[in-house]
Amino acid sequence: YTAFQEDPNRANLIHLISDGHANSGVTNADDINTNFRNAQGNIPIVMNTYSVGSNANNALLSKLTVFNTGRLHYISDATVRDVGLNDELTRVFDDYKCPILSNVTFNYPDGSVDQLTITSFPYFFKGQELAVSGRILSEEDDYIHMTITGVTGSGRTVTWRRIISMRLASQSEEECLVDKMSAYMRVKQNYTDYLYNPTEELRN
Repeated sequence: YTAFQEDPNRANLIHLISDGHANSGVTNADDINTNFRNAQGNIPIVMNTYSVGSNANNALLSKLTVFNTGRLHYISDATVRDVGLNDELTRVFDDYKCPILSNVTFNYPDGSVDQLTITSFPYFFKGQELAVSGRILSEEDDYIHMTITGVTGSGRTVTWRRIISMRLASQSEEECLVDKMSAYMRVKQNYTDYLYNPTEELRN
């Protein structure tokens, strides 16, 4: 946190290695998240969690990552036995040494897409996948224009412009996969929204 304040181009991350069982002090997941977010102030911190062991409380660790735009990694008993916890963590941490990009944003033309899931991401790391789901408003368009912006480690803003084909073979496996992925991401987004704002509408 101190290093990030001195050099904003560095990744501002917390890696939490745990079995997910909060058994001392504050134990409620929502209270833990509230305390964490209040403590970080105006500087956002990404929290990655590492679920260790087959009896880990993944529900708590998942909430921590959802609230803090991180990733949940599962470390099984077999991995600890065969590879070793230290070696496995070293392998994972290598990907987090330096983000490829920060402040990554997916942009679409006004009025072309709705029901978008999250389109802004604090970091993009080696080996990471960023996915955005939405609904194309015009059924007549065969293509959609999209731009992706991000900031490199040197502070330079870069932009990629893409033209994405909307043509999918009718009733193909590819079309089914897209539908399933879109539904999955919509449910995941609703779950995230519910964690932030547990309304009756989102719960239903």
